[in-house]
Amino acid sequence: METCLAGGAKLGWIDGIMRYLMYNRCYARNDMASGMHKTLSPIIKEKIVSTDFSKAEKKCLQHIEINKLMNYAANVLVSP
Repeated sequence: METCLAGGAKLGWIDGIMRYLMYNRCYARNDMASGMHKTLSPIIKEKIVSTDFSKAEKKCLQHIEINKLMNYAANVLVSP
């Protein structure tokens, strides 16, 4: 994720969200996503749904579809 955020992008908070999504999607650990939802501040919840991650996507050497993942996160982590 560090590489995706190179160039001064102030999106460092997404690494934790990506980690919880990995547990949720890859390991079917819904409890991790549920726990994450409880710890997210309202500001971060708003950023998940309002931030355009296109620049970070373009810099990502793993070609991770960050916008797509954050849309998923909005449904899993932000929605009650």
